[in-house]
Amino acid sequence: MQTTRLQLNSRANTIDVYKSMPSAELNKRYAIKVEQLTIPAMSDGLILNTELFDLERRCLSTIHHTRDGVIQPFTELPVESEFIPSHVKTVSQLVFQINGFFRRQLVKLVTTDEVFEDDEKTFFPIPPDFGTQQEAGEPPPDWYAVQETDVGKRIRGAVEAIYRSDGKIGFKFTSAGQRLFVLRLTDEGKRIFGWKHRYIALDANKQFTPYLDDDGVVISTLPTPNLTESIVCVTANSIFNHGHYRHEIAVLTSLPLQQYAECDQNSAQLKRQLASYRFPNESIRTEYRGTLYKVLKESRKNVYMFEHANKTHNVFLLTGTDLQNFHVRLMARNYTWSEEKKLFIIDEKNYPIPNDSLWTVTLNITPLE
Repeated sequence: MQTTRLQLNSRANTIDVYKSMPSAELNKRYAIKVEQLTIPAMSDGLILNTELFDLERRCLSTIHHTRDGVIQPFTELPVESEFIPSHVKTVSQLVFQINGFFRRQLVKLVTTDEVFEDDEKTFFPIPPDFGTQQEAGEPPPDWYAVQETDVGKRIRGAVEAIYRSDGKIGFKFTSAGQRLFVLRLTDEGKRIFGWKHRYIALDANKQFTPYLDDDGVVISTLPTPNLTESIVCVTANSIFNHGHYRHEIAVLTSLPLQQYAECDQNSAQLKRQLASYRFPNESIRTEYRGTLYKVLKESRKNVYMFEHANKTHNVFLLTGTDLQNFHVRLMARNYTWSEEKKLFIIDEKNYPIPNDSLWTVTLNITPLE
């Protein structure tokens, strides 16, 4: 029997092959390999779409953050204050979304019908820029228009995310941002950013130390007099560590191939796998404009080509089948953090195929002498 090539196309992550004529004989051995694999780019984010932090109003020291014995935010802002990344694939995308969140929500604070509280017994005084932009007897102005005014630019820059070329993210607080806001990290936010405290808040020594004690009482205060320059807090973790290297693309099959052992901490399981690939890296090029600004340039692909008739390591011995009825599954294999087990566990799910897209795998079946 001569070499046989099977090209399989699908709009779903599963391909079910039901052939009327066999491509192999039961009493012969064959080498089967993935000759070509082309798939659409993944639409899901590599950093999970879960809440990372809340933007909170900063309280004076001695204020209790406890309700029914549970430490909670003392007060909620009159705008949506939870940040949840959406389909983030790179560090620059995460920083872009964080800054978009800050710019939008900070300007909305001064363009809403609800009152931005000013209680001298609980909070630091509200700076003049953060006074309401609503004229007496008039409806609130459009926040989108206010953000482009001079005062709007100062407001939206009160808290900003800073990108570093090593993958670490910094949070810049202007003098107004230091008096008004703190960031409360979720458990996932603490893990992603590598921050050991629940809050990111400046203290009297111009350091970012614990904001609350174990009883939920504010123990942090600002320098006296208040600072006039901006301060940047750089978090410990590189976000690159939560990007591509822990994500794989796998092609599984029901064909009777040699099984491989997948080991994960103290467990292992056998699988039949046609191919696996590290998720492709999207390069970021950094250029500097002067001393303060840098320009980020990223390349994008809407199709990933992993094999293209080149020499491949994905070659397997195939025996005992007439290659007539079998199944192929395209999977996304991620390593997700288990807070309960305090370790990363392997999580496989169906590879998300965007609408109006398809993926292609070509198999080469060659008889062995």
